[in-house]
Amino acid sequence: MKNVRHLLLLLSVIFLSCSNPKNKAKDFVAYYNKSVSPQFLDAFTRINEQAVGKTYAELSPLKLDSLPEIRIVFVAKLAFTDPDIDLYQQYIPTAFTTFIAADKRAKSLLEDGVKFKVIYSSRNERQVSELLIDKAKMAELLKEKAGKNLAVGKGLRNANLRPEVKQLLITLNNTLPIVIDQDLQTTITKIDVNSLNELVYTIEVGDEMKTVLKGANAKAAMKEEVLSNPKLGTFYHQMRNIGLANIKYVYTDKAGNKLNELLITQEDF
Repeated sequence: MKNVRHLLLLLSVIFLSCSNPKNKAKDFVAYYNKSVSPQFLDAFTRINEQAVGKTYAELSPLKLDSLPEIRIVFVAKLAFTDPDIDLYQQYIPTAFTTFIAADKRAKSLLEDGVKFKVIYSSRNERQVSELLIDKAKMAELLKEKAGKNLAVGKGLRNANLRPEVKQLLITLNNTLPIVIDQDLQTTITKIDVNSLNELVYTIEVGDEMKTVLKGANAKAAMKEEVLSNPKLGTFYHQMRNIGLANIKYVYTDKAGNKLNELLITQEDF
């Protein structure tokens, strides 16, 4: 009987050691860096290869008797001053929230009181944005996400989208609106795919741009401006890789009235 008790005690110690939040957090960091990180890099490359150059997990320094905190760092290939980095500073943390919701290990850690600090930084690891997620914050984000997903899903025009493209659109629209230029009051208000499988950006403009967009030479000037972005060609081909045809920009005034539109096709490259 004494030997049985000793065995049960030993087993209980081993079990408690394995299920200790600190040990589970260490295991998660190893799991993330080995298995999850490559999946994230592949997914972000499909959107824009400049958005994330690497991602890794690490444990924050522990205070005595405190629960661990896991830092999830996404490092862009973009400089801190690159205007494109603002387009991803909300999207990247949102994408990780989607991962936590589907990953048993991450959800178990939240139940144990472990926190995730999601950091998006420029290529020299200068921080751009940060999101701290605990159990309560996760519940709040999921509730908010469910409402947005329903609204965005209903608003998508193309009912025949591939599931991965639909999910991408929902995730991207959850980060909107995105201000492109504060002075010109240009803002991306919606991203969709139409029946021709074209990626459609709806861009709201202020009064100054409203006049310009109605001019006789507006379309030619718009195309010249859009094509001057050296990253557009790479982005266009990445969109083709997930089954989308062209890129369309639809410009509206603040009341939602269409002012002009621009179509970018393979011939433009």
